[in-house]
Amino acid sequence: MILGGACFSEGPQVICDDPSCETTGGATTEGSSSIDPTTTTGPAADTTTSTPGSSETGAPADSSTAPADSSSDSTGAPGAVCGDGELAVDEACDDMNLDPYDGCDACQVTATLVWQYSFDHEGGDDEVTALAPDGPAVLVGGVVASDLSGDDAVWLRVADGAVAPPAWFHVADLPGNNRLWDIARNPDVCAIAGLVESQDAQPVASANVVSCETGNVGGGLTFAGPEAPGSEDLRALIVRADDGFTVGGWRMHGGAPRGWIAELDVTGQNTLAIEWLDDSNAFGDESRVHALWAAGGEVFAAGTSVQGGVNRGFAGPLASLAMDPIPFGLDSDASEAVAVVATADSLVVAGWTSDADDRSALVQAFPILGGPPITWTLDLGVDDRALAIAPVPGGVAVTGFTLSMPTDRDLFVVWLDDALEEQGRVIFDGPASGSDVGRAIVSDGDDVIVGGHVTVDGTADLLVQRWSPPQ
Repeated sequence: MILGGACFSEGPQVICDDPSCETTGGATTEGSSSIDPTTTTGPAADTTTSTPGSSETGAPADSSTAPADSSSDSTGAPGAVCGDGELAVDEACDDMNLDPYDGCDACQVTATLVWQYSFDHEGGDDEVTALAPDGPAVLVGGVVASDLSGDDAVWLRVADGAVAPPAWFHVADLPGNNRLWDIARNPDVCAIAGLVESQDAQPVASANVVSCETGNVGGGLTFAGPEAPGSEDLRALIVRADDGFTVGGWRMHGGAPRGWIAELDVTGQNTLAIEWLDDSNAFGDESRVHALWAAGGEVFAAGTSVQGGVNRGFAGPLASLAMDPIPFGLDSDASEAVAVVATADSLVVAGWTSDADDRSALVQAFPILGGPPITWTLDLGVDDRALAIAPVPGGVAVTGFTLSMPTDRDLFVVWLDDALEEQGRVIFDGPASGSDVGRAIVSDGDDVIVGGHVTVDGTADLLVQRWSPPQ
């Protein structure tokens, strides 16, 4: 069970031991965005297998306003000067500034950063790991580094770039590493899933019902005990329409970590069914479930199996997953599937492939009526990974990171249509060379909200951003 503990507000940390405590303070200097996107840059070139619909926003910042060659073009007309505020024939926009994230960069239309929230807890590495829509706000789950007790799992509510009441809540504050990997809700029920470390520092899969209104931790969701001690993790959670729950991750089974999906009744106390992903030869020596998605009365899953030390991504509907998984990234040396959504026509899976010393972000759409998958890849650097996916009108949006240098990860957001043709892209590089990653994404109409981390002063800070696609 994830333990209900303290909650804290932004600014100077105020820890209280009563799980019912509430704070209402808005963003402060510490909790508000300290990132100046006007100074950021990103990679200028890429290779993808689909046709981009617009330019990326990661071009060098000074290209937005640096005067171009003002000599005449081939027709004899005066050449365009990007940054002079006058729209020329070959310019989609000219906003006369250096901000690459305001919808116009290098005189081309790009995605717009609507608002941004970042937070540094105690100087250690912090990260957003889960998001869920909550009306005009978004529920945010993550991990913050604590100097006193290791990594703490937390969740909070963010609206318009600031923490909204009931502010912050610890949900696991035990020695060692604790994680909150997923947040799910329907109109009446909110739930969280992750892991906590037991007294012997053994990770234990854990989930709880929480109050959507106050953040208070309620009853723990329970499931059959593990067969043997070993590494456990609960990566995905669905609150079903009947207020029951479906959870997924991995636990020890048959002497190895195995992908595991359990269905719980509305009380969260009785396991209705357990699916172990080792009933056939399709899942190798080990398996892990990374993501669940519910649509049309069905549950879909994505994960990775291991055979002979090689990772292989898989996905599919739960009804046929154990015996007939859909292979992900089949043409590569290795692959991992970490996110899945179901659209009207396809099951869309996101992750990455590995070939030699290079990783490429991969999205594949598997038509529901059959046929070969449609593929989109991103290979900007030596390590590119798609980590989360969300449906948007007319397609999907994907987030993850691209690694252009050994220590420089840049967050990306890409909009794809139903044919996985690229409609827009943003590459976000924080204020200092370091690790910037998109870990979770949800759709809010045409906009998307992305969660992950940004490197500031050498450490990772919680990061939540709202992006509008290129118009």
